[in-house]
Amino acid sequence: MKISHNWLQTYFEKDLPKPEVVAESLTFHFCEVEGIEAVNSDTVYDLKILPDRAHYALCHRGIARELFAEFNLPISKRVVAAPAITAGEVEFKLEAGADLCRLYNARLVENIEVGDSPADVQTLLTAIGQRPINNVVDALNFVMFDIGQPLHAFDADKVQGVLVIRLAVDGEKIVTLDGKDIVLDPSMLVIADSSGPLAIAGVKGGKRAEVTSLTKRIILESANFDPVTVRRTSTKIGIRNESSKRFENEIAVQLSTEAIETISARLASLMPQSKFGPVVSKRGLLPEEKNGQTVCRHDLFQSNSPIEVPVGYVQKKLGTDIPEKEIQDIFERLSFQILPPDEENKNYRLVVPSDRLDLSIPEDITEEVGRIWGYDKIKPAMPQKVSVPTAVNQFAYWIEKIKDVLVGLGYSEVQTSSFAALGDIEIQNPFASDKKYLRRFLYENLATALERNGKNAALLGLDEVKIFEIGTVFGAEGETVNLGLGVFVAKNLKKKDQYIAEEINKTFEAISKVVGMTIKITKPLGLADSVVDIRLSDFIPKFKVSLTWDLKDFSKSIKYKAFSAYPYMVRDVAVFVPSSVTQKEVSEVIESVCGPLKIRMDIFDVFTKKFDDREEKTSYAFHIVFQSHERTLKEEEVNEVMKKVTEALAAKSWQVR
Repeated sequence: MKISHNWLQTYFEKDLPKPEVVAESLTFHFCEVEGIEAVNSDTVYDLKILPDRAHYALCHRGIARELFAEFNLPISKRVVAAPAITAGEVEFKLEAGADLCRLYNARLVENIEVGDSPADVQTLLTAIGQRPINNVVDALNFVMFDIGQPLHAFDADKVQGVLVIRLAVDGEKIVTLDGKDIVLDPSMLVIADSSGPLAIAGVKGGKRAEVTSLTKRIILESANFDPVTVRRTSTKIGIRNESSKRFENEIAVQLSTEAIETISARLASLMPQSKFGPVVSKRGLLPEEKNGQTVCRHDLFQSNSPIEVPVGYVQKKLGTDIPEKEIQDIFERLSFQILPPDEENKNYRLVVPSDRLDLSIPEDITEEVGRIWGYDKIKPAMPQKVSVPTAVNQFAYWIEKIKDVLVGLGYSEVQTSSFAALGDIEIQNPFASDKKYLRRFLYENLATALERNGKNAALLGLDEVKIFEIGTVFGAEGETVNLGLGVFVAKNLKKKDQYIAEEINKTFEAISKVVGMTIKITKPLGLADSVVDIRLSDFIPKFKVSLTWDLKDFSKSIKYKAFSAYPYMVRDVAVFVPSSVTQKEVSEVIESVCGPLKIRMDIFDVFTKKFDDREEKTSYAFHIVFQSHERTLKEEEVNEVMKKVTEALAAKSWQVR
């Protein structure tokens, strides 16, 4: 979010501190300042506004209020002069899908003259990266960046009939202001007339009713649209802009009423000859009953009900003794209205500004006090000891207990993707064609992980690879927790499948012994090649109850070693040596000529043989693994190394096989 220092200064009677001081204060008390840039005679801050504060902070007024709280500088009072009503009333109606429009304000403005904006407006807009267009469009953008409410204007003479806020018809099309052809569907809310859509609600205006230099009458729009619908529409059609960003983060309903009065006053000052009709407002939701009173459903979660905060609560939660007078001062600087306490208690009763949708519970208030007071002022302290024993979570306990068993048997834990190419639950916006569904089983992704790890068995010096995963799967009947096992055998065995089956059976026997009941492998979650997948959540509730966390400690000193992203090569060498020569002596000769490309060497075969001359010799056979951290090795260079190995062994009068 680009914020102009000169624009912020218009909110204050006294001079703001230097930009460097402002940036430092914002960083410590509010948000990350990603950059500061000098633009002509202005300074522009690039602020990283997170979603929890986007309701009120994606505008200059929101940042000005933050600076008021941080520096305790008085904010200038702004008076919005409502223009006289000298024009007719605009007509519009809400149809199907109106529940996605919380409030729609519209006003007819006649006798306007479209031209260039004043120089000061153009300068401020240009400083934050906005291109000036004309006095009407620039005024709309100015108000949005000033107080945070997106606005729109239609050329009234291009509107056919009355405006209608409705859902789009499947296949309906609109050409946007920037010339893009968009195909709409019934999930999208539009503002239309009798000829079709004029704008995509909260996202983009259409070309057909664009304000141009010939425009004489406009219809001002200031609305509040459902944030989820705006975000989904914006994502689906591939348009994200300053308007959609604000709507999808949700802004206060009340702001739309303030904004239409603000833009009207600005246009009236720019074009004194213009004539204004009354503001027409309609809510998009049917009212409902609450405590015997009829209220709009949106008022239920955007109300100004006071938040009660007990005296001493803030200090207790923050662990520091902030004077009550300082806390009350922070409340006032944050523009909280402090109501008289109830007769029964002395709790603070606070009414927060209507655009502070992030504040609803006492913990929110505590956080506000803490950040304005300064977390650097809070001295670290050890928490109080809790003497009440905590109950053992049986589900978590037995998952960890089973992990202990598996690690003890030589298994390594893996975590695979929760997405799959097929499944029962489809993802609305998948990020890859082979990840359109939530996974139904573990074995599908686990089998892939086993295959990939198996290919590196030689690199790791392993005869077998054993992996497991305990994770959530998502079937048509709901979520369950499954256990998946996989065994890969790298060594040559005549009955490899039988060996794998025996290993898996031994594994479940060991688990069954620990949990106190037999766990059987059942289909269809049974054996899939070398991988087994069972529904663990069906068994855990039947396990015996444990009252203590008697888990093993597998911690040990491990030093991380970077691995290469490039493929490795394996070469074998076997040599007959006199029986008096040890394996270590042979290994040292080989390693002395291999160089840095050799990353490991393992012996895989040893036997003794008597030759015709009755001399007894021992054969040693080695796997040598070559790999580079910088590049893919070439066949020729590895062969060259192996040639040196052969020559070094032959130089010892040993017989290379």
